[in-house]
Amino acid sequence: MKYLDRFVWVLAVIVSAATFVSFSRTDLWWIRIFDFPRMQLLVLGVCTLVYLIIRSDLRGRGIKVMLGILAVAIVIQGWFIFPYTALAGQQVKAAGDRDGVISVFVANVLQENREAAELEQDIARTDPDLILVTEADAWWTERLGHLEKTHPHTVKHPLDNTYGMNLYSRFPLRGSEVRFLIDPEIPSIRTMVGMPNGQAFLFYGVHPTPPGGEDPGDGERQDSDDRDAELVVVAREVADHQGPVIVAGDFNDVAWSHTTRLFQRTSRLLDPRVGRGFYNSYNAKLPLLRYPLDHLFSSDHFTLVHLERMSYFGSDHFPILVVLNLEPEAAQEQEAPPPREGDAQEVREIMGREAEGD
Repeated sequence: MKYLDRFVWVLAVIVSAATFVSFSRTDLWWIRIFDFPRMQLLVLGVCTLVYLIIRSDLRGRGIKVMLGILAVAIVIQGWFIFPYTALAGQQVKAAGDRDGVISVFVANVLQENREAAELEQDIARTDPDLILVTEADAWWTERLGHLEKTHPHTVKHPLDNTYGMNLYSRFPLRGSEVRFLIDPEIPSIRTMVGMPNGQAFLFYGVHPTPPGGEDPGDGERQDSDDRDAELVVVAREVADHQGPVIVAGDFNDVAWSHTTRLFQRTSRLLDPRVGRGFYNSYNAKLPLLRYPLDHLFSSDHFTLVHLERMSYFGSDHFPILVVLNLEPEAAQEQEAPPPREGDAQEVREIMGREAEGD
């Protein structure tokens, strides 16, 4: 048992170190990845704490200090993920009248994946109004070409660098743009979507680069600066827009990270998962290492009809279906997380670092 005890102590140190280092505001990728596994670190921390309490001689001061640090780490991890449990209040209210329903299907198909049948079945079954496909290359664009029969309004930009993006819409689109906000290899989509009832909303599709991912240009490991910058660019634009907005896609960031929370506070958008669940979309192939990476945020003009994680279809992501109702009067009953002192300065610093990098 001596070796097992030592191993558990090592795990306790890892949990504690990972917890506290994640508060660093550095954009180094090997630091930022500790934003992701908070649920896993919480579970691991609880298990190690219970084991060590049972096995250790608690009379020593050093032991008590170390166990105390581990207990604080557990509380911190729980604090981060608590909003995404059913115990927390819901950020997006349940829909009342359903006169302006819009359904959005978000799927990272995994460029190299060639299993499309299950995805197509889910799309046919749920019949969404908007379908956002990320990692779309020429093969996926051709395979999903039949969607244009029911969703004739499209914005397509397939690429072979895992950042291609296609949008298929049942409703008319206007002012559609494929933009390269930070990196000339990483597209995003912005478009107005007109609804049958005469209402319209602004839609953004995004897929920034992940921390630790390979740069499409040189293959080097990337820090989080590009991702963070793209998200704050979109957030600032959304904040300046007066009408309804939806931002969706693979953010390559978890819902509880500092960057995503800064994105929410800056954009004033709401997260329908708050108070409802994690809806982990990645990694579909590794059940013990799953996080919510695929997101949909909406302005306070929308309420929620339905939220669902869809079936596995060969990708490393599960698709996400979000059905909203456009209720402008709901803005009086819903409120996004308020901006904090220092948020504007941090946004400027993120953009400044990105400009210096260019």
